[in-house]
Amino acid sequence: ALAYATKLGNILQGYGATVLLGRTGDYYKSLASRVQEANNWGADLYVSCHENAYGDPAANGSEVLFVSVSGNQLAVSSVNELSAGLGTTNRGAKYQDDYEVVYSDMTAVICEPGFITNAGNAGFMNNEVGLRNQAQCLANGIVKYCA
Repeated sequence: ALAYATKLGNILQGYGATVLLGRTGDYYKSLASRVQEANNWGADLYVSCHENAYGDPAANGSEVLFVSVSGNQLAVSSVNELSAGLGTTNRGAKYQDDYEVVYSDMTAVICEPGFITNAGNAGFMNNEVGLRNQAQCLANGIVKYCA
């Protein structure tokens, strides 16, 4: 997830956005500290990049989690771009009261482009082309939301 999040940040910066990453390396950082940093920055959007996992290897597809009305709009735009661009099942924008989307002062989503536990989905998570594609698809969804 960190690899595609970093690529996403670079793509969005290329579009002129100011991007502040919650993590720049592979280390633990609590959800509370990530959200507090974003709130302190006065960010307009909070996009948390994840990869889904489930015990059933047949589980697959893209989904984006939200809690607010504006989060729903960003989630719909993002999941549509992810599923179309990655060729995954569109699992939709889903209301879920996870910490990051509840306690962020700005529009916030949690992006799950695919399931690392699904061989087909994992194929685009484990190589540079696939990671770049995930990032570009998500960037497209964010840009459409902001337009």
